[in-house]
Amino acid sequence: LLVAEWPETSEPGRWRLYTVKKIATGKIGVWVITAALAYVTCFYVLAIDFTRLLRRAGSRSIAETAVKALYFELDIVVSILVTVTLTLGVSYWAAMPSVFDATLDELLQIPWTDGTVPEEANFAVLQRMADQIIKYHCLREWLEFAVQISLYSILARMVSSMSAHPRIALFADTLRAAQSEIVHFSISFAVLYFGLGLIAWLTFGGLMDEFATYSATLWTQFYIFSSGQWFDAWENDWRLFLYILVYVLLVYFCLLQLFLAIIVETYLVVSQV
Repeated sequence: LLVAEWPETSEPGRWRLYTVKKIATGKIGVWVITAALAYVTCFYVLAIDFTRLLRRAGSRSIAETAVKALYFELDIVVSILVTVTLTLGVSYWAAMPSVFDATLDELLQIPWTDGTVPEEANFAVLQRMADQIIKYHCLREWLEFAVQISLYSILARMVSSMSAHPRIALFADTLRAAQSEIVHFSISFAVLYFGLGLIAWLTFGGLMDEFATYSATLWTQFYIFSSGQWFDAWENDWRLFLYILVYVLLVYFCLLQLFLAIIVETYLVVSQV
């Protein structure tokens, strides 16, 4: 734990750093038990899936059947993805205590009060330790992203399992029947959405903060699309008014209604089967 002190009697801008203690880490027993249960669940599901694959293979090649299963068996994909993510998480959290202990020990050994050591050298060590902590923090963010993808895959598997009940299956069957139309709609939507975003960025990027970067422009378009709110500047700039008019007509009225028509038509067909 670092403490900064600004003495009242010292010169303006002079301050000191003191290392007080190292913060203790908490127990991870609950986390270890949770990880072990998750491993058991994943291996159990994989064992069931591969047993079904062996029965389905018959005289065919097991490798060929397994490759095809990776494309069509969502259970196997989800189980493998969760297992890999869990392994990365276990490796990360197993290494982090020793890494941070070594980092904090080195921070505690920085001679802040030793007048013989230049402050530049102390701050160089502090900067190096900070860079190392930032690096591992970035790794943690990537790990959290992998966990998020795993949770999305689990949610997709739950939606797919809804097809087991004839009434609840309408949602999953509708998406499954409309997947071809949805893919083609997504292509058309991406062309218009990113194309209009490029036009807005090149036209208003230097004038409005909402269009300062291409990514900010895409978020601005999503904000217009979701909330239906405009900008006050459109009253004074006919170019912005023209852009909003084209965007609303193409994306909001045409593409959105087309997507709803695809879903409604497919739902009517599926519900009558």
